[in-house]
Amino acid sequence: MQELKTALNQHQKETAWVIFDIFHTIADFTPPATHAKNKRTYKPWLKPLLKKLTHKQMQYAISNYSKESSNLILIDKDFPSLIGQFQDIGIPVWALTTAVVSMDMWQNQKGNWLVEGLKKIHISFTKTAPHLKESEMHSEKKPKHPAFYIDGILFTNGELGLKKGEALILALKGCSKKPKKIIMVDDKEKNLLSMEKELHRYDASIDFTGIIYTVTHTPLMEEGAFKKILARTYRGRKKI
Repeated sequence: MQELKTALNQHQKETAWVIFDIFHTIADFTPPATHAKNKRTYKPWLKPLLKKLTHKQMQYAISNYSKESSNLILIDKDFPSLIGQFQDIGIPVWALTTAVVSMDMWQNQKGNWLVEGLKKIHISFTKTAPHLKESEMHSEKKPKHPAFYIDGILFTNGELGLKKGEALILALKGCSKKPKKIIMVDDKEKNLLSMEKELHRYDASIDFTGIIYTVTHTPLMEEGAFKKILARTYRGRKKI
């Protein structure tokens, strides 16, 4: 994380935004089979199961399954103190994730699994996150795929929704105080390139630094164990 500190030292604290990806950057799910990148292994049997659910059943199942597996493992034990240090000196720090949440789930207290999971590992993005005018933001290009901003976390609502660059522009449009520099820490280069491209198109005067962080340490769970966890999640939900 020395690269992040060096990038910040070149700008005054109030002129920079520091944005973190969450999954596979700050933390991983437990059990490891719930990691998005590992779910591809189980796609052949998982996809037919999900097709049988209605949209409402799907939201309910995802919400409850997320709660069940919401314990997070820190990728690097220094992340909580690093984020806290930036917040203590007034640097706007927030998160941008492709995790799925809807305002309906949130209002019914079913979508805060991520916030609660982060609290357990002593991370919160509420302290210095920028204030945005709206919690639900829509892009003209993808009006059916809103982004949700909750407790300093901007959700793009899945890999098929908004790209992170598109979500970043929505955040900038919804904030009265624009940064002069944006620093993004992510485990995927495509996300950093998306943000750099969209930011240059929106306002080329805002400097961008992308930092790739790809440390991981969790093995795949055996398929049988993952099936057992999902069976507990979906059992008895067909009457929703």
